[in-house]
Amino acid sequence: MKIEPRNKIEKFSLVMEERLRENDYRGTWKNERPEYLTKQLIKNLDDLLEAMKSGNMAIIPIECADIANYCMMIADYAGALE
Repeated sequence: MKIEPRNKIEKFSLVMEERLRENDYRGTWKNERPEYLTKQLIKNLDDLLEAMKSGNMAIIPIECADIANYCMMIADYAGALE
């Protein structure tokens, strides 16, 4: 059974991909330790909370995409995306 992504998921995944491409200069996440990826995830959660507190709505989707990307990287490290 083929699953079609929901419209919002498709749009959000494009933001995720855009953020990954903006950071391609850093190289692959496969060279990073999961502890580093987890620390970055927590840092980005803090950044999201700050954006929400300040009412900076423009940055919220970007912070959410960064968080989702770190979650994806950790899942990839665990072998869940093979």
